[in-house]
Amino acid sequence: MTTKRIFVITGPTGSGKTTVSHYLRSQYQIPQVITHTTRAPREGEVSGRDYYFETPASFATKHYLEHVTYSGNQY
Repeated sequence: MTTKRIFVITGPTGSGKTTVSHYLRSQYQIPQVITHTTRAPREGEVSGRDYYFETPASFATKHYLEHVTYSGNQY
């Protein structure tokens, strides 16, 4: 029987979360989980690939393992 685990990578902007995520994916085939945010997409970002872009109302209807408000946006 395979045990499934959830890894939550958290930290402030620029702390290396994306680098750690890429390492885990390349070295251990751990799939990327796409997170949700209420911030506007940055140039080149695609909903469903980079984030799921939500409104504050739609964000409030979801159930998250963790969430935070940062710079007025929810993640």
